[in-house]
Amino acid sequence: MTRTATVFFDGEILKPSSPLDLHPNRSYVIRIGDEDPLPADLEDTSEEILRARENPHPESEQWAELGFEDWATQLPEEDISELVEAHAGTEVRWVPGEGWREI
Repeated sequence: MTRTATVFFDGEILKPSSPLDLHPNRSYVIRIGDEDPLPADLEDTSEEILRARENPHPESEQWAELGFEDWATQLPEEDISELVEAHAGTEVRWVPGEGWREI
C-alpha cells in the first residue's frame, strides 16, 4: 500500500501532520520531496506553530466544541457578514490528541 504524508522535519525527527496508522517496530520506505519552504518570517516560529496545534489554548477547544454556527451567532450582528462566509470553507472538528480533522 502506498500513501502520501506531509511531515515536518525539526532537524532530528520527522513529525507527521496527521496520524499515519503504521505498525511499530517495522521498517518503511520513505520518499522525500520538498514543499514550498516557509517564508523567512515564519521559519523561526514553525516549532511554535506545531506546539500550538498539538496543545491548543483551552478556549480554542471550547469554541471547537461549540461549533461554527453557535460561534457566529455570538458575533455582533453587523460584523458577521464582514468576518465570515457562513457556507465557505471546510467543516472541521477538534479531536484531542490528534488535532483538527475534516468532518
